[in-house]
Amino acid sequence: MKLTLMHKGLLLVSIPLCFEIAMFSVLINMQEQVERDAQILEHKRQINECMNTIINDMARIALVKKRFQQGPSSTENLLRKNVDELLQAFAKVEELTKDEPELLQSVQTSKKAVLNAKEELTLVRSQVRNASSIEEVNGFLIASRKRLDADLAVALNSGILDIVNKTEQGEDLEKNIEARHRITLLLRCALWISAILGISLAVVYSRNLTLRIMRVKENATRFANRESLRTVLTGNDEIAELDRAFHDATRQIETATRKERAILENATDLIFSLNEDLVITSANPSTELTIGTRPEDLIGETITSLIAPEEAEKLSQSLLQMIATTHKAELEVHMLRKNMSAAHADPLNVVVSASYSPRDKSFYCIVHDVTSQRQMERMRQEVVAMITHDLRTPLQTIRNYLEMLRLGMLGNLNDQGDSLLTIADKESRRMSTLIDGVLTLEKLRSGNTELNIENLDLFKLLDSCAKALELVSRDKQIEIEIEPFTPIEIRGDRLWLEQILLNVLTNALKFSPPKTRVTMNAKTIEDNAEIRIKDQGPGIPKEDQQRIFERFQRVSATAHKVGSGLGLNICKELLQLHKGSIRCESEQDQGSTFIILLPLAVKVAEV
Repeated sequence: MKLTLMHKGLLLVSIPLCFEIAMFSVLINMQEQVERDAQILEHKRQINECMNTIINDMARIALVKKRFQQGPSSTENLLRKNVDELLQAFAKVEELTKDEPELLQSVQTSKKAVLNAKEELTLVRSQVRNASSIEEVNGFLIASRKRLDADLAVALNSGILDIVNKTEQGEDLEKNIEARHRITLLLRCALWISAILGISLAVVYSRNLTLRIMRVKENATRFANRESLRTVLTGNDEIAELDRAFHDATRQIETATRKERAILENATDLIFSLNEDLVITSANPSTELTIGTRPEDLIGETITSLIAPEEAEKLSQSLLQMIATTHKAELEVHMLRKNMSAAHADPLNVVVSASYSPRDKSFYCIVHDVTSQRQMERMRQEVVAMITHDLRTPLQTIRNYLEMLRLGMLGNLNDQGDSLLTIADKESRRMSTLIDGVLTLEKLRSGNTELNIENLDLFKLLDSCAKALELVSRDKQIEIEIEPFTPIEIRGDRLWLEQILLNVLTNALKFSPPKTRVTMNAKTIEDNAEIRIKDQGPGIPKEDQQRIFERFQRVSATAHKVGSGLGLNICKELLQLHKGSIRCESEQDQGSTFIILLPLAVKVAEV
């Protein structure tokens, strides 16, 4: 059974509460019994009070009866009055004992005897009045006295004394008092027992709770000290669940730590942690392979001791500035290699990506070796230089000779010669375009391209591009239309943006059939201007819509069209410089829509 802390707390409260309820019920029953006994005692007291009245009345009757023997004339009325009062007292006792048949029978027996005495008084009165002599009167009186004595004796012995004996209160009163004392004693005992029970249960509960909490605390301390944890707590309460969750979290953290350690130990990049004095406090094993020094030998060295002297101060200042500023920095420097052979002793080109933790007051540095990339860049620059000087110049010479042939400066050509001349001129132009595209891309990728940023009216920019291609569109019988839109102002380099739009429009004209239309429109979307250029060409398959923005990539269905395959890639690179983007939406045989996003002038100005 799952007992939570709330259940245990309720159990702790309910046990003393149940005991108190039971004791309270017993006390209520005892109190009710005492109350019933008190009512019985009161009832008996009332009966005894009435019986005392009856006995007193009978005593008065006995006194009056002595005078009655001397003659009824003076005492008759008094005796009759006493008898009536006696009967009234018996009536009251009769009412009190109506629910007690045995006592009621005794009362009725005594009452009957008194009624007989009353009848005797009536009879003797009549006899005395009718007597003819004193002797006869005395005889009646003596006989009447005897009968009265007999009736009163019956009333007294057969009923009254019996009732008095049965309603005696002495023993019952003692029992009632004793019961009250028992209730008081039981109440005191119940209070003490309840208090002791409650305190005992609270002590047991709190001790158990404290021990379990201390176990969790001990496990937390052991975890902080990287010691093995104590066994998992048993039970189903919240503390046991917390301990199990803590063990699970510990296992997950240990697993993550092992994985992290494995990553650090097998990472090819150099990873350092430094204190605020730029002293290395830890390093991963890659240092031995990369710079020829074991990690433990680097502990205590400054990071600047591994950097070329002319760049050490620059790195030091950049790192120290992070404490008060950005907490992150990236810097390219040359790292020295120690204990390496002569063939591997040249400094490394590295990019140091550092972050500062104010809480730990430490720097964490990842040193990435970019020596190979820089060598590749130098080789690419050499290739670009070769293209520029070793290919472009001879190509221009060839084009000059072709132009001379076309003008007839070198003699006339037959029809076949003219045809070959046209093909050669076309291919030379294509080669020149390709070289220009490669040079443009390399310039963009090198990061040496400077943008002349200014505010531009988008409609005027689109209109100038449409007019620039007016002759081409008219020759191909294709209409270029700019749909009306709300004035939009963008911010960018006019020449580069015109090249982007002209490139996309040229492609649209190139692949659209005659007597069709190329439309341009624009709108704002959040902080960007969206330009849509739609043609009615053959469309682009979905699988090619992303690939066409890569260099030298063309749609297979249009491979016969003249082009370098670099135009859209150049557009993509230029738009990235403008913090924009380009994408394509197209369906087969339904034309293509090129969507260009450029930041609005307001957004660029705010930045």
